[in-house]
Order: sequence, then structure tokens, then C-alpha cells
Amino acid sequence: MKSRLLALALPVLVLASASPGHAAPTFMASPPEIERESGEMALLDGGISEDGTTLKPSAVEVEIDGQPGPAPKSLEVFSEFAQTAAEASQAWKSPLAVGLVYLWVKDVPAGISDAMLEGVGGFFRRIPARTNVYATLYGRKRQPIPKLKASEIGGQLHDLGYISGDRPNLADAIRVDLRALASDESPFKVLLVVTDGRDFTDSSGDSSADFGAVADEVAKAGVKLLVVSFPPPEADAEQSTKNLGDLAVSGSFRRATEQPLEVQSTLDSLGQAIADMRRVRLEL
Repeated sequence: MKSRLLALALPVLVLASASPGHAAPTFMASPPEIERESGEMALLDGGISEDGTTLKPSAVEVEIDGQPGPAPKSLEVFSEFAQTAAEASQAWKSPLAVGLVYLWVKDVPAGISDAMLEGVGGFFRRIPARTNVYATLYGRKRQPIPKLKASEIGGQLHDLGYISGDRPNLADAIRVDLRALASDESPFKVLLVVTDGRDFTDSSGDSSADFGAVADEVAKAGVKLLVVSFPPPEADAEQSTKNLGDLAVSGSFRRATEQPLEVQSTLDSLGQAIADMRRVRLEL
């Protein structure tokens, strides 16, 4: 995979896109950070294949005002850089923050629930341990969890009981989590949603929210959206599919799974894809 960086003076942006329907890979890039002491700029760059596995950048091209820019000084693996930086300084902070929203009600099949917990645990074991995490469980209501580190979240989730209610409120849960994520100072923000797509958010409680509007809110917040879905009850399948299609627009990642093992393996793979991102350093 080759990424192209375009700089109109500053900042630097990674230009990449996925086609409608998500047949194409999903590309990820963080906003650039200026390292004033070294006179350099750094950002994260990577990609995810259709099944959630890593696409590793092999080269980065830079353009400045339409002209070839400087060659990157280095392409470090994000997880390796984070481990080294954390060992060198107790004050080091991860440039990544993650929001997590997932459906947690009794009518989710037990196999899916177990796979979800194991997969989420695997996701957070793979990303940098000091990453801030904002989790929201939801059913008809939602249960936000105070900010934790990636190294802490897995154990916390296993101890939480099911949320009551049989009319899930997905849109509201996403908005609650998005607000928490927006308060974080980390430059690169990812929102991971694990759901069957059901939602009863409108004023009557009988139909779904406008998930196109929800997708716009996520995009305007500069957050990368990753959606892993599993089958809803048959009676809700048509509306749930529409909700997910409206939510996971071009540029976001979505994978529809059928079996518990797919849920777990996809979540594991997504964590690894983030860990495998490259930290690109450029001279200003």
C-alpha cells in the first residue's frame, strides 16, 4: 500500500478513500503533530483490508503545494514506537484515544456476547497500553464507563451485567461516547462500534434514528469509525441493515459477521491493524 501526503503549507493530510459499499480497503491517518525540539512533524498512517486485517504502508510520498516534498525520515511501527516511548518516560501519552460502543442485552446470543468480550479484550491488548478508552454499553439505556487505559478496560468489561431493555438505543449511545471522546486531547481518535444495528431512538420509540446524521457527526468530529456487526433478530433485519449502511459511509470500516468466531477474530484484527500503523516522521 502506498500513501500520498499532501501539504498545503500546513497541516499534512493523508489522501485516501474507500468506495461506496466498502468493497475497497479502509485507510487511516492521524492529524500531524509538530515536534518543535527536533523541527519535525509526525503522524500515523495505515490501512485495513475488507476483512479487518492489516494493510501495511510500504512507501509514503509527500507533496507540498503540488511539488514533491522531502522523503520521510522514518517509518516506525506504531506499537513498537509506543512501547519504547512509554519505557523511556512515565509522562509519555499515547496519540491515540478510542471510543467503544457495544450492545449488551440478554437477547444477544450467548456465543456472540462471549466473542464480543474476548474480541474487545484482544483489541485493547494490541494497541498501546496508555491509550485512553471511553466505553459505552447500551440497551434501551446506556452505561458509560469512566475513562480507562487500554491496559485496564478488558478486565472491567467482564464484570458488568447486562443492560435492561429490549429496544436498543444505538444512536444515543454513539452520541454519548462521541462527546466523551471529543473531550480527549489525543490527536488520533477511533470509535469502535459492535452492534446488530437495531435502534429505537425516534420520539415515539418505534423507529430508528437518522444514522446519516449520526455519521456526519462522527466525521465532523474527526473520528475514524470502525463498525463490526452481527445478525439482528429476523424481524428487525431490514431496518438494521439500513441503519448500518447509513452509519458506515465511505471512509469508515464495516464488516458484517455471521458467526461468533468472526466477531472475535475481526475485533482482534482491527486492534492489530492499529498497532501496525506506521509513524511517519518528516522534516518541516
